[in-house]
Amino acid sequence: PKDGDLRSFFPHRLLVQSVMELNVPRAVASSLVFWVGGVAFFLASFAVPLMADAELQANVVLFIVVPPLAVLGAWCYYRGGQSTPGYALGAVMFAIGGTMDALVTVPVFMLPTGITYFEFYADPKFWLVGLEIIAANTAYWCLAVKPRRPSSQVVERQTLLLTKPQQQAATPQQQQQLK
Repeated sequence: PKDGDLRSFFPHRLLVQSVMELNVPRAVASSLVFWVGGVAFFLASFAVPLMADAELQANVVLFIVVPPLAVLGAWCYYRGGQSTPGYALGAVMFAIGGTMDALVTVPVFMLPTGITYFEFYADPKFWLVGLEIIAANTAYWCLAVKPRRPSSQVVERQTLLLTKPQQQAATPQQQQQLK
């Protein structure tokens, strides 16, 4: 890291900066709202047998309810006035949901049925749900949050991505915006 700034160390500075802007208590709360809803729908789907394969039915139900639940979680997060990009919130929601799955879902609901941690996390459906979460949060942010975001924050974010030589080579008008 240069001058103690961790952002210069990471190749994906935009994502790192976005996560650093995160309101952690709100992100955890919105992630838990999402996770509890997902687990509740997943488990409830076993009580209403519509398909011969109950596990497939539960996964179909989960695939259908993940986008609305992710949007609900995003709404809970952004109603506090935050402007963190949706992809960063989605990644955090997926990480927190995956952690809760490791702590609760797998040991309580999956291990008794014979599904191991490896089988749970190696299943492509798990990762597809993660992409759904990130996509739904990004869509919500683009449609509902980004339009109300002050342009000064956009300029600040772009400034963080510029190296010192790029900032010095900027035109006088661009340098004024950087200040």
